[in-house]
Amino acid sequence: MEFENIWKEYERELSSFVLSRVGDVEIQKEIMQEVALKIFTSIHTQKKHLRGWLYTLTKNAISDYYRKVNRPLPELEEEIESEEHILLECLTPMLNSLKEEEQEILELTQLEQYSLKEVASSKNIPLNTAKSQLFRAKKALAEKFFSCCTYERNARGEVVDFFGCDGGC
Repeated sequence: MEFENIWKEYERELSSFVLSRVGDVEIQKEIMQEVALKIFTSIHTQKKHLRGWLYTLTKNAISDYYRKVNRPLPELEEEIESEEHILLECLTPMLNSLKEEEQEILELTQLEQYSLKEVASSKNIPLNTAKSQLFRAKKALAEKFFSCCTYERNARGEVVDFFGCDGGC
């Protein structure tokens, strides 16, 4: 992939990510210049997982900026991890209450990051069957989550915050 195509596709997303971490537009612009330079100079080394690689470059650029100005990096990662931990505590019983087939496909595709093609091949089933199983598993998990957990949606209907379960799930 060429730099221009990557930049066109990911600049806005990465810029938002940086701004959420630094809270200052001028600092964001400075860091994004560094990110662009890093992408441009090392894109030839990238073979797989482009999005993850871009976020790693961006996180490193943020860390480099804070190190350069001799300021501590904000504690955002710990905050995110603790929210994920709370969500995982809520979702684990829900996952365990799903059918074995649903649990397995969710764990393989969502937690262990196997592709549907790999899952279908390992289970010796057609790809469309694996897709159907994943769809049903996600639907079942979502129904359990939305029926007993407290959450907040934005104007577009997307879940933007999670407050935990009421304990009755």
